[in-house]
Amino acid sequence: MTVFVLTEDTDEAPGDSLLPVLGYFALALTVIKSEHLSKKAAKGQDEVPAFLLARLALSADLRGGVEGKNLLTAALARMVTASETIPSRLLVIDAERPKVARLYEAWGFAATRDIDDDVDPETGLYRTNVRLVAKTSSIRAALPEGFLD
Repeated sequence: MTVFVLTEDTDEAPGDSLLPVLGYFALALTVIKSEHLSKKAAKGQDEVPAFLLARLALSADLRGGVEGKNLLTAALARMVTASETIPSRLLVIDAERPKVARLYEAWGFAATRDIDDDVDPETGLYRTNVRLVAKTSSIRAALPEGFLD
């Protein structure tokens, strides 16, 4: 697993002080069993190699702003770039909340199972995490111009 950390910009020299962590994301390798994918996505393989966005977090005071979108975009760009070295056709995200799942669906991710009736009415959370997948090529096409340079 590799972790990327977003810190505050400062003019201080590295090591002079600790910088506050504004956000982070972690990427890992995984495999998806073909029974959780469409036949087209599985392409006859029993297991399909993929990159997993294992964690993504943003400081509470930055949520709802552009920083969250930029952090997610940076994570997706890293996954796409890594897939050029370590072949993987899919990107994977596990969502805990419907609002989060919908955010990823806007990027082209699709749930590996029906998720509409899986929300606990008391907590607003999914009863189990929802796994969403997208083709690496689709995410590459959705990234803003210049993000992979």
